[in-house]
Order: sequence, then structure tokens, then C-alpha cells
Amino acid sequence: MATKQKREPLSQERIVTAALLLIDAVGLAAFTTRALGKKLGCEAMAIYNHFASKDELLDAVADRLMSKTVLPSEGSWRERARALANSYRALARVHPHAFPLLATRRGTLPSAYGMYDRVFAATMKEGLDPFAVACVFRALAHYCTGTALYEINTTAAHADGSATELPPEVAASLPSLAKVAVYFTPTHFDALFQFGLEALLDGFERALLRRAAEQA
Repeated sequence: MATKQKREPLSQERIVTAALLLIDAVGLAAFTTRALGKKLGCEAMAIYNHFASKDELLDAVADRLMSKTVLPSEGSWRERARALANSYRALARVHPHAFPLLATRRGTLPSAYGMYDRVFAATMKEGLDPFAVACVFRALAHYCTGTALYEINTTAAHADGSATELPPEVAASLPSLAKVAVYFTPTHFDALFQFGLEALLDGFERALLRRAAEQA
């Protein structure tokens, strides 16, 4: 008589892992708890024994993503900010379908709270006051999130062929647009991001020096 293979029990950890893999594969729009249940080998309702709602599950997936962000333990605030920005943007490259969750759910995630506390503590240790930390962090977060979402959408458009070179008649009539538009393609994303990031960090340093002088 054949023995039945023992099924791995459901847990929040297993469900979140499977949910992220499924979102990576099919995208957020196509993600359902029914499809997730099929992947896990259970009924969709079994998932709700571990999560009160689909929204709560998506919060947990976003939290898993945020936990992958790496904050260096050493270096100046500028070096840490640069590394954190690049680590956060990298999430969009690895998980383009799931990354948009961070744009709407980041503020209520346990991993985010812990990361924010570490970032703020390290920055204030270098002499920045809480208001300055808030200004720098908010501007940097907006830049990284907005850039990553733009890159995701543009990369997808180029991949399916819906975004192509400017039509010849448009390029001929709008020559300045034609010259600049070639740099808004995935080939140049890294260079554009790094230039903008360094420009932001330069601006932060000037603003922080000016603020310190005013408060002296």
C-alpha cells in the first residue's frame, strides 16, 4: 500500500514566500489567493487562517521586500545613503512586479520601522538634527521610489515593443526632443540614476552646511 506524502504545513513564512514568487511570475494584477492556494496545494480559505485579508498578506509581502534592503554598518552618512539608495533601487530590478507594493505600503511595515530607526540613528550620530534627517530621507525616498517605478514601466514597455524610437517625422520636427529622448531608455538608466543621486547628495551637503551655519 502506497504511503501518502506528508504535506508541508502552512505558515505565514511559507505563504509569504510563495506569494512573492507568484507575484514575481504573474504580476500584482493577476495575483489571487485562489492561485496562491493552488501553488501551495491548499484551498484559498486556508490562507485566511494565517492572514485576515488579502491586504494583510500583501503588507507581509511588502515587508519581506523591505527586509531585503541593505544598510551598511559603517561609513559616512553620504556613503550610507548612497548604498541604501542603490540597495532599495535594486529591489525593483529583482522584483519589478512586487516593487510597487512599497510605494503604497512602506509606511506601515515592521521591517521598514526597524530600518528607518537604524538609518535615523546613524545619521543623527553624525550631527544631523531630526528635521534635517527627515528632509534628507524624504527627498531621497521620493527620488528612489519614483525613479524605480519609472524604470519598471519603461523597461516593460521596451520589452514588449510598445515603446520604440521616435517616429522619423516627430524626430525631424522636434530635434531637441530627439537628441535627449535617446537617454530615457533602459540602456542609460544606471547613468541617469547615479547622476541624479550624486546631485541630490551634493545638494544635501550644501543645505546641511548652510543650516548648521545658520544655527551656530
